[in-house]
Amino acid sequence: MRRRAPGSGLRARDLRVDVKRQTEELNRIPIHVVGAMLGLKLPSRGGSRCPFPDHADRKPSFQIGATGLRWICFGCNRKGGSIDLVKHFLGLDFAGARAWLLDRTAIAPTGGRTTPRRPSPSEPEFGDTQTRVETPPDAELFEAFLSRCPLQDDGQAYLSRRAISRETIAKFRIGQLGQSRPVLKALLDQFGFERTQRSGLLTGASTATRSALVFWSGSLVFPYVEGARVASLQARYFKDDASRISWQNLRGRRHRIYNLGAIDAPETSISICEGVMDTLSAAELGLTAIGLMGVSGRLTPDQIRMLGQKDVRLLLDWDPAGDARSVSLVEELARFGVSATRAPRPSLTAGDLNEYLVEKARR
Repeated sequence: MRRRAPGSGLRARDLRVDVKRQTEELNRIPIHVVGAMLGLKLPSRGGSRCPFPDHADRKPSFQIGATGLRWICFGCNRKGGSIDLVKHFLGLDFAGARAWLLDRTAIAPTGGRTTPRRPSPSEPEFGDTQTRVETPPDAELFEAFLSRCPLQDDGQAYLSRRAISRETIAKFRIGQLGQSRPVLKALLDQFGFERTQRSGLLTGASTATRSALVFWSGSLVFPYVEGARVASLQARYFKDDASRISWQNLRGRRHRIYNLGAIDAPETSISICEGVMDTLSAAELGLTAIGLMGVSGRLTPDQIRMLGQKDVRLLLDWDPAGDARSVSLVEELARFGVSATRAPRPSLTAGDLNEYLVEKARR
């Protein structure tokens, strides 16, 4: 009979208790905060379009409860807390979603508050843990997809309302997905199911006989270009109600930096923005800028080193989340000898750079 080591039962029990406590702590993170980590803009409570890539939510059916800690989608019949949001959005199991969220928060082993985790200088990368397992970006397939996404009149009109010019649209190669079925068929015919699935363009429920794109018909498409190759794609559905815009991301692919090539530009100043629209707005304002995919987006150490001696200005949203991220980002850059300053709010009423650009265009 094997004799149990003294105290081993207690340690196992403590571990189970600790896992339970950590899970409870993670589920006390507000849904809209976890949404920001995923690159989503969700309300603190109330209704929105369903954010899951495999649910083309025509009418707002996603609801966040009064406490801000629970959500339900009446359209796709899913519900849960913060961990479940990560699970369904990234296509992970519960344990994987829990690990993903735990990796981004500082949940102490024996208690303490849930606060953003600050990576140590010895960590190999600040980015998503998925970078260790994902396949390289399929630039050829992304180019083929983008070639089938010409910008349409309503997409042009929407960007014009956001004060984005035709010149900027052309420079950043912004497209628009029309009807998704013909585009999907063309991709499957050219590249096959397995390769298209690996690219991240298919929903988690897709099979070889029944597939669907993660992007919704009518969405604007924004390519992430690195070294003249399309390394990623992001889409934005803007129709029906502009106040309930939904961003859509590739499935199972790490979040990248938008307009990353700007780091190599000869200009001595560079701005770091929050998201695609603010990066485009910076370009309209004559600024050289890169964009984090969401307030929780991170630069890798190599990308930070590329900033070198540039004058770095932070143009993240002027709200509590943007202010908090600016503080932590200044610290991250400083670890590599890069100094950065938080730009002041450009106007009393602008909450982000695009709002300021629109205000400026209307004067």
